[in-house]
Amino acid sequence: MRTRRSNRTKSYAEEEYHFGDSSTEDDVIAQAPSNDEEEGANFENEAATEDPEEEDDEQNNTADEDNASEEDGISISESESIQTTTKPARRRAAKSEAGTAPQPPAPKGGGKTTKLTRGYLEIPLATQEGGHQPKTYIGPNDRAVRRHHLVSAWYGPDEERMETVQALLNRWFQWPVLPPRTPQGDSPVPSRGAWLDDYEGREAALAAAWRAKVEAAMDGCRPLRGLSPAEAAPYRSPTHRMPVLVGPSVTEEVFFVSGGGYALSQAGIPFEYDESDDKEPSGWILDTGGIVTSMDWAPRAREQTRQRLAAAVMPHADQEVHEFADEAAKTQFQSRGTVQLWEVQGDVPAARGSAMTTTLPPCLTRTLCFPHGRARRVRWNPIGGYLAVLCANGAVYVFEVDDEGLEEYVEELLTPVAVLCLRNEAGIDATAMSWASMNRLVVGYSDGSVALWSIFPCYLLSRHAVHHSHVVEIATGYPSMPYIVAATPLGGTMRILDLEAPSYEFTEMQSITVTTQPGLLAWSDQMLGFFSVYPSARVNNTVIGFMHHANFPLFRTTFTGDSFPSCIATGKTHPFLLIGLMDGSVWCINPQVEHFNSRSDATYRLRLFQHEHRPHHLFPLDSPAGRRGASRVVQGFEVEKNRNPRNDTQPATKKGKAAVKKKQSRVVENADEDGDDVLKSSDASRAAVHEPLTRITTMEWNPNDGYGCWAAMAMGSGLVRIMDLGIENKDNDE
Repeated sequence: MRTRRSNRTKSYAEEEYHFGDSSTEDDVIAQAPSNDEEEGANFENEAATEDPEEEDDEQNNTADEDNASEEDGISISESESIQTTTKPARRRAAKSEAGTAPQPPAPKGGGKTTKLTRGYLEIPLATQEGGHQPKTYIGPNDRAVRRHHLVSAWYGPDEERMETVQALLNRWFQWPVLPPRTPQGDSPVPSRGAWLDDYEGREAALAAAWRAKVEAAMDGCRPLRGLSPAEAAPYRSPTHRMPVLVGPSVTEEVFFVSGGGYALSQAGIPFEYDESDDKEPSGWILDTGGIVTSMDWAPRAREQTRQRLAAAVMPHADQEVHEFADEAAKTQFQSRGTVQLWEVQGDVPAARGSAMTTTLPPCLTRTLCFPHGRARRVRWNPIGGYLAVLCANGAVYVFEVDDEGLEEYVEELLTPVAVLCLRNEAGIDATAMSWASMNRLVVGYSDGSVALWSIFPCYLLSRHAVHHSHVVEIATGYPSMPYIVAATPLGGTMRILDLEAPSYEFTEMQSITVTTQPGLLAWSDQMLGFFSVYPSARVNNTVIGFMHHANFPLFRTTFTGDSFPSCIATGKTHPFLLIGLMDGSVWCINPQVEHFNSRSDATYRLRLFQHEHRPHHLFPLDSPAGRRGASRVVQGFEVEKNRNPRNDTQPATKKGKAAVKKKQSRVVENADEDGDDVLKSSDASRAAVHEPLTRITTMEWNPNDGYGCWAAMAMGSGLVRIMDLGIENKDNDE
């Protein structure tokens, strides 16, 4: 028996059922016979024109289709919502040939028709035209979120935390590049420990009890002993003079000697050399005689006007070209380390403001000597009076340093309070450290592990395998989140962990990087997050950004430099950020404005000064440069707009491609996500290699109340500049 062709190609669509309405059903039933009658009338005519062989094939195919449909159990209702376009039933042969219209060609690319497979529609993949990645996330953590929406996402929903961050924004948001000397507003939120209740009172009580226990255990033993001139000779740096060109026009030449320094005026020249009538002191510049690898300010009370700065210094000869195998065979090769303690005198600070500097020169009060190798890192205890020094032998020494005497003393470490080292694991050395509290020190090691130590009594509390290579830099969330630790490895991904719950999974940046420069990781207590270099393996990476502790993998761009970054520093009593570059420039920016401001508003940055050094072998023998070369320090730069790496695109090289370049530039500017493509179009000149001693080696803000606007910046030539960056509040009419 032959099957009608119309039954094989007939389409079905289930009508929507209306409760209580029978008219629709009657219409459908009434219309059904009319279609069958029309098709049945043409059945005999179609049968006369069909080929017998074709009929047999059609019968076999129909039987197979019917059997397959019965086996699968697929009913008509399974495809009730899918409208399939079918070919109309053939009428008579003559009418069919005359009425057949040509089929349009199938669209290509994005207009490709979807295939129907068992009731599912195949959705084509999203195309990436022009190299633009499609947006894959929309939510509170989107990088396009700004202003109060970002505040709510980072610090909400707790109302108290929202009020705290709003008070901090009202205090600092209107200052885009430099901190004010006297913050405006009457908010009771303190500048330090803003997220804690009675931070200063509880810290002082705990510090007094802990200090009493340590002093009782030491039983009057002196931690340091004085050295004679003969014993101190191997530790001293060469006393060669170095000429330095200073001032805005670089016309003043000043000679520096190791251990000496000058008070500077606002013009950037020694105060006693400035002949202007309206000169005012603005800071100091001093000469350490070597390369400063680490610095830290000693915590002191507000009433103490003398501020102390500790600097770990290594000789310039350590970074000169030499045969390491031959030098390492020597007995005394890099076996001695020194830490210099400098003091500067400031005025009495105002009630709520920052103190100004004085015209008294800086004073080198002590030179601490260590027979354990070069001193690589120094960190003062948060309560002051105790100093932790990481030496080249892989151990950390914690000892007490008193405030006696104003003359230079050369002393050697004799009796430390604690020595932190892994005694049963040879070859694993400490490479980085950071304080978590007055009695807790977090240390990173060369095998990639991170350990938590107790100072008194001296115990290793915990140790965790975080990385697979050297820990280059480590930072803790002290004081608000002291056990939140971020660690940067030599090679791998940056990770954050909570030492209070170390069994939890790590959170990390997904990009694998190679980091050889320490000092590029810092905690901001005002913003509750970490600043670091952009996590990318690209060579021309000059981007510094922010990572909130709760959204650590989401990196937000803060600063884009013209050279490789060498160090950063975050304010302890304010949110301002210092960035030092390999080209010798130092920049200051307010990251609150950069991240909480509207995307359409411009943000700004300021270059504080530019340092440049030339070694002695580039000068003739009769030059005043001498044995140490010469340097110059330039200042007086204008405020400029901060740049976004997405807006730094290469200019069009061909006329025909100008429109394409312009279109791609607009796409990049409108992009919301900070992917690795922010570095694809950056200027290749940023990868220029500068003189090694030109770079900024390390920098630190003063953490003390009343002196938070002071910052110290160390240069590769051995110079250290201390600047008072607080600006006066001026009325609009002034």
